[in-house]
Amino acid sequence: MRKRFLILLIIAIFTFGLIVGCNNNGTSLPEQAEKILRIAQGSEPPALDPAKANDNISLQIGQALFEGLYRYHNGEYIEGMAKGEPEISEDGLMWIFHLKDSKWSDGKPVTAHDFEYGWKRLVDPETGSDSAYKMTEYVAGAMEFYQGEGSRDDVGVKAINDKTLEVRLVSNTPYFKEIISFGVFLPVREDIIEKYGDSFATKPENMVYNGPWVLTKWEHDVELEFEPNENYWNRAAVKLDRVVSPIISDYTTQVNMFETGDLHMTPLMGEFAVQYDKEGKAKFIEDGLSISVLLNKEGFPPFQNENIRKAFNLAVDRESFINNIYGLPAIPATNLINQAIRGVERPFREEFPGDYFSVFDPEKAKELLEKGLEELGLDKLPKLELMFLDGGASPIFAEFLQENYRKNLGAEVILTPISFEKRMEISMTKEFSALINPTGPDFDDPISVLEIWVKDHPYNEVNYNNLAFDKLISQAKTTQDIKKRMELMADAEKLLVEDMYIIPIMHNVMGYAISEGVSNLYLTPWCPDIDWMFGDLEITNN
Repeated sequence: MRKRFLILLIIAIFTFGLIVGCNNNGTSLPEQAEKILRIAQGSEPPALDPAKANDNISLQIGQALFEGLYRYHNGEYIEGMAKGEPEISEDGLMWIFHLKDSKWSDGKPVTAHDFEYGWKRLVDPETGSDSAYKMTEYVAGAMEFYQGEGSRDDVGVKAINDKTLEVRLVSNTPYFKEIISFGVFLPVREDIIEKYGDSFATKPENMVYNGPWVLTKWEHDVELEFEPNENYWNRAAVKLDRVVSPIISDYTTQVNMFETGDLHMTPLMGEFAVQYDKEGKAKFIEDGLSISVLLNKEGFPPFQNENIRKAFNLAVDRESFINNIYGLPAIPATNLINQAIRGVERPFREEFPGDYFSVFDPEKAKELLEKGLEELGLDKLPKLELMFLDGGASPIFAEFLQENYRKNLGAEVILTPISFEKRMEISMTKEFSALINPTGPDFDDPISVLEIWVKDHPYNEVNYNNLAFDKLISQAKTTQDIKKRMELMADAEKLLVEDMYIIPIMHNVMGYAISEGVSNLYLTPWCPDIDWMFGDLEITNN
């Protein structure tokens, strides 16, 4: 989340969203006897192992195959395997969850022991999970176990019996329910892990499922297929007969397949967004995705200078990109927390506007650059490598940045497209100079955007180090007064933006089109973006 895990939109078209209802203006469905939803993935899912899923596509599929205690659906957090609300101690440190009666796809009961095993496996250092921090930050004993200084038995997750799970927290965390709705806090069967080892979750037959769907086909880099899980506790809510998910990285191909009826939904941007909007077939919704540029002072020493970092920020004409190239009504960003995230009573951005700098000021950028070069004893900037995900709108945006930096700063920028796999590698190695970073929150709280920038966080990709910022985040995590929490996070965001290792570019608005007859298909501001678990569609008869 990025946070969290670093959420990356794999096809890099900068689009998530909110809710898709029935739309009567789109392309009609092909005639079929079954209710078969066809929805593309932009890439092969890197990992379907719940402990190792750390990207938008893997998490999207994971929420279909598995179910945790709660899930985010249609704008709210709803019951999953949990039966009702948790029991919480007066000090907020002990949470007790009661489980519904349910079964795995092979008929065995889902128990609290499966949750205990799955959660502890997430923070087991031998698992090597990139998402372990989601638990180590909050659950007692988890950090010590993960760092090799404590035992598995000391982790604060315990099955009291088959239907009762007890969780001890490090500190009172009122938003813990939202945290555990994220798709790594899932039950896992110990006997299945022992049986398949490293091959667990690498093919359909090496998995068992407790979610609404089972994976029936996985032709790597080509297509996935899903069928309803007949043992799912809420089987009546699953309306579709099958879901077919081809892997299509090219955005134009997705649009063309939507036009021919081979896909039921397509994202929209640029000329397609304009065209569909004119035809009355496009919808635009605010979403949780934001675009930024990360500046790495280790990879590009001039970024050690604050004036040079701020020059690169003011040299970008955000409004020109949005209005003349992108084609969607996105919001030029002068902050890092976007418009979809809640505050005290209203969206965070309404309560804390966060207009921290001018959207575009090329003259000031030149002035700051000259001052920074003088402070460093340089006559000009060395060549800068800018990395970006290859595909979708990313190359267009990279070229736009390259021209802005050439025109407004006289900088020579070398563009380097990278694969999704390379991007995930960079999130760990931090070997880059500048990087286009599409990312969004894991859950509906500003902390999901901010917490990754504390010192030594595994996803602090720019190695940001500000003790004042770290203190504010620590206070925000433990303060019970929600108004005070939000004020602390607004102060922390201000520090982070002023230091300018992360250049905010824009907060996204999603454009999409959907076929006639499709209903109950939701898109969310958080990762994963698409929720098709309980979708439905009308069957067209001859």
